[in-house]
Amino acid sequence: MPIYLRFENGMQVETTTLPKKPEGTGWYKAPTEFDWEKRYKLLEDNTVAECSSDEMQGDLLKNAKLAATETVRFILNNHRRSFAGYSHEKSRSYDIQEKTAKSIIAAVKNNQTPDEKDVELIAPLAELRSISVGDMAQLILTKSRKADRAIARCENIEDRAQRKIETCATLDELKTFMDGFEQDVQTNLSKL
Repeated sequence: MPIYLRFENGMQVETTTLPKKPEGTGWYKAPTEFDWEKRYKLLEDNTVAECSSDEMQGDLLKNAKLAATETVRFILNNHRRSFAGYSHEKSRSYDIQEKTAKSIIAAVKNNQTPDEKDVELIAPLAELRSISVGDMAQLILTKSRKADRAIARCENIEDRAQRKIETCATLDELKTFMDGFEQDVQTNLSKL
């Protein structure tokens, strides 16, 4: 039974054995010396040729870099969400609390009575912690500043990781970097 290879961007992405050529684009009949353990590429003249080991290593490294980039984003997005809120609604709630806390603190500093609506928003949180509304407002601002610094640091870490991933010349170098990445993020964010 004939063997067919499907190519995307000149690289083999699928192999099948069928009595006739499969439907769709990118399918070509495998060469007569086809080996299931080798990879093939499509040349500009639409002939199928075996990939060299250097080409395969380069392709593996390219794919590993893409996967590493996605892993970095996933890890950092989890950290960002822990500071910014896991949903739009939670993030919006944090923003409202921060604005309210600033208003309360400004009123207290100016020896004025805080706005009643602001106090209504913060009072339940203060009661849960058995602290004053002013202390709760200060706590909210402290957490908000820490979250802002953490999110900014995550952006910085992502940029540095991206540059490091791009400069990795071997799979081993990339693996070594990724093995220590999550611990580096934990260490970096714990310093806030």
